[in-house]
Amino acid sequence: MLFCAIFSPVNTYRRWVIERRRLIFRFWDGLRLRKVDPIVVARGLAAHPEFSESTHLPLCDAGDIDAIATTAGAVRDVFGVPPFAEGGLAELECLAVLNDFQHWLFSLKKNTNTLPTSPPDTGGTQDETPSGDTSTTRPWSVVG
Repeated sequence: MLFCAIFSPVNTYRRWVIERRRLIFRFWDGLRLRKVDPIVVARGLAAHPEFSESTHLPLCDAGDIDAIATTAGAVRDVFGVPPFAEGGLAELECLAVLNDFQHWLFSLKKNTNTLPTSPPDTGGTQDETPSGDTSTTRPWSVVG
């Protein structure tokens, strides 16, 4: 019993670190904590038949009630959030989930390392020697 009491916080921390590395977005849907694949959510928002991020989000900021309803509906559809009447989120809470998701994506993009790129091409892999011979240059090879 003492063993479990000592290592329970360690296991909790370990699970938290593993979950954080997986890059899964977590949010509260009004009933429980949910986890979603961010690529699936981004694809779903982009393909939603009624929602357009470039159109509806500025209108939401301006207080357009129809845009808020459309955006909240898209969030409910894509994130699987139940309506407030069924114990889920209110429309403004749905907008908050979308806002949190966008901030999470932005921080992910900002903190993700990019892959190293190759040096620019300098015109080929062969050098011309003064005698007119060509040879492949390999700076990492050992010449004997």
